[in-house]
Amino acid sequence: SAAQQARPVTGGSGIFPAPVGKGFGYDFGLNAVLFSRLKIGASIINMGSVKWTGNVYTVKDTVLTSTTNAGLNNYNVFGQLGNLMGKNGMLKLAGQQERVVQLPSIGRFGASLLVSKKLEVGADLVVPFNKVPGSINKAIISAGGDYAVFSWLRLQAGFVTGGNYDFLIPVGVL
Repeated sequence: SAAQQARPVTGGSGIFPAPVGKGFGYDFGLNAVLFSRLKIGASIINMGSVKWTGNVYTVKDTVLTSTTNAGLNNYNVFGQLGNLMGKNGMLKLAGQQERVVQLPSIGRFGASLLVSKKLEVGADLVVPFNKVPGSINKAIISAGGDYAVFSWLRLQAGFVTGGNYDFLIPVGVL
């Protein structure tokens, strides 16, 4: 069957099992301080991919309301997985020899300004470069500040919107 065409993982060295995927990812970044008060930074991270070569399967999502299945007949769950998967099962598995998955790449751009010895304000923009598992849904925009009331007390607050949520208002006391 197609589910049996996937290459199983065997071997390994020592106490670690053999890897089922290999890949390469890289990050680039640049930071600068201008005029001793302005900090700027930019980075691109998670550029690359992983190639999976062992135990690779795709699963076709099925509508459970139209699926009929006798279910399990005894307590040997693993011995009966063939009844749940396969031609007449709820999950349709198909083995693959390999699969290449892109990493969730993002770009980040930010700046902060030291307004006084006690106050620093900044803003940040995080942008997804692709739509793969692990990616954020949309760009994240944030702004915030850090105020040193005393040498032993700092107040921090900000605003964040985008990404996988509507908005956040982080507040900190250090």
